[in-house]
Amino acid sequence: TVIVNPLPVVTIVGDTEICIGESTTLTASGGSIYSWSNGSTTASINVTPTVTTTYSVTVTDGNGCIATSSITVKVNPLPVASITGNTNICEGDSTLLTASGGISYVWSTGATTTSIYVNPIVSSSYTVTVTNVFGCTKTASITISISQKPDIIIVGIDKICKGDSSILVATAYVNVVCPGVCQLDTPEVIAYWDLDACASVMSLGTHMDYSEFIPVIFNANCTSIAAGNVHRINGNKHSCTPGPESVGMCIGSQKTCNPAKLDFSQSLRFEVELNPAQGGRITGLQFYEQSPEVYSWINGASGPNNYATKYVLRVSKNGDVIYYDDQLSTNRTWGLVDVDFSDNANFSTLVTAKYLFELVPYCTINNGAVETVWDIDEIKVLGGCCNATSTEISSYAWSNGETGPSITVKPTETTTYMVTVTDCNGCTNVEEYEVVVNCLIADLGPDMMINLGETVVLTPIITGKSICSEDDDELNKVKYLWSTGATTPSITVTPSSSTFYRVTVTDCNDCRDTESLSIHVMMARPIITYPNPATERVNISSEIPFESDMSIRILGLDNNVIYDSGLEMMMNTPTNATLVFPTNMVNGVYILEIRNGERIYTERIILLK
Repeated sequence: TVIVNPLPVVTIVGDTEICIGESTTLTASGGSIYSWSNGSTTASINVTPTVTTTYSVTVTDGNGCIATSSITVKVNPLPVASITGNTNICEGDSTLLTASGGISYVWSTGATTTSIYVNPIVSSSYTVTVTNVFGCTKTASITISISQKPDIIIVGIDKICKGDSSILVATAYVNVVCPGVCQLDTPEVIAYWDLDACASVMSLGTHMDYSEFIPVIFNANCTSIAAGNVHRINGNKHSCTPGPESVGMCIGSQKTCNPAKLDFSQSLRFEVELNPAQGGRITGLQFYEQSPEVYSWINGASGPNNYATKYVLRVSKNGDVIYYDDQLSTNRTWGLVDVDFSDNANFSTLVTAKYLFELVPYCTINNGAVETVWDIDEIKVLGGCCNATSTEISSYAWSNGETGPSITVKPTETTTYMVTVTDCNGCTNVEEYEVVVNCLIADLGPDMMINLGETVVLTPIITGKSICSEDDDELNKVKYLWSTGATTPSITVTPSSSTFYRVTVTDCNDCRDTESLSIHVMMARPIITYPNPATERVNISSEIPFESDMSIRILGLDNNVIYDSGLEMMMNTPTNATLVFPTNMVNGVYILEIRNGERIYTERIILLK
């Protein structure tokens, strides 16, 4: 008998579709012995195909019967995940990140949109998981680097009197590495004035001559460097004094303590021209200075000094002010001043540049001494040149439309100015600076008319004065100078005839205002006209009230009528009126004929428009 056994019924189960890089387990059944096409002999195998692959298994049952089956595992591609966006942004800015390569997206921020806006405050990485139509996923990431904004400092005159000007200078300091910028590791002295040849003899005119103050120049690694004599313009004089090493120079100081009122035509000045092959910069300034309590001139006088307490340093590059400091304190004995410009981007250049240095001593102690001497010696300018293709700062933009590192402004009221600075990395920052305008006014009121022998007190009402100290009101007091010579806040006067009084007031910031008034003294006359001479109008006062039909005619000296109608007149009080002269009335001497009831009065008047 032949027994015919059935073949085993072979089945294979497992995932038949996977993403590349994934694995799947294939499990065969239906027998006791298994032989896979990949050589495995277990019932289950774990496979990781990189392309679509067919796997077969031969199954043997207990009867020794054999059957074969196969399964195909399809391998789907992963999405090509990518992120686009700006990878370097400025502090405070945002950027748009956009993912691509799939049909759905999950960001590390939790967002599920294709694009997201991010605003990191520090350098940060962002990841997106991208899923394609096969359900396969892949991640992509991007790192956003943060560049800090430039730091900005604005210096200048923050309190001015109405009518004065203020200079504002912006200095920006970058917080990033700027490729191609000239960085001098070892700056050198490029110009030096020892001032030892100082000569000043008034009878010879050498006190006005600065030809002896020639520089010593060191080209360093620049194409060329030029420098001019230390000098003053407009015939400003100098003298000579014993210096810290040999001989120094003396100049006079300005008395005002308000830097807005300084006259820079009296400054001590010297100029350096830098001609770099590619780039260069000025890195520092050194000199000795003093404003001693006792001055001493070589081959000349000595004595008490009304010494300056401060001095200003102002530096310009090709005509634009790039540095300003008006709060530098003077020394009573020789002291070394070392000003560091090495991290000040305003002093770098890619082209030939002329740097003008100006020094002005000011704010004397006012001790009663006649001379106001300030001494200087051993002036050195440091800098050099190096390879450069760019500078740290690319632009300045002020709120008034100007585009340099500094502006000169003349506001009529307190005003805030803004500057936007852009650095080499394209990052911008904004800084504000308020200029306070003090409008000092001394109001004496209108002109007055008094009777002969009457006494009046004149006291101006002060408004708009400067505040120099919040703690000590004594420092905020106003000074007075009357035309009578008095220096008190009020004066008492008893004029015997019509008199003009004037007062000049000065506040702690050297703001001034001059106001005046006329006191007209009434003599024993029934009608008084004032002011006389008059300009556009004249006041008429009567010892009795004006009648309702009061009228005025203007006559010539020959008594011919010039105007008898159409005159503009205003009644101020029952006994006081104002006549406005016709606009076409020419300067000259006229007679006013005033008819008041039955009385007729005549007054001679001078018109001076």
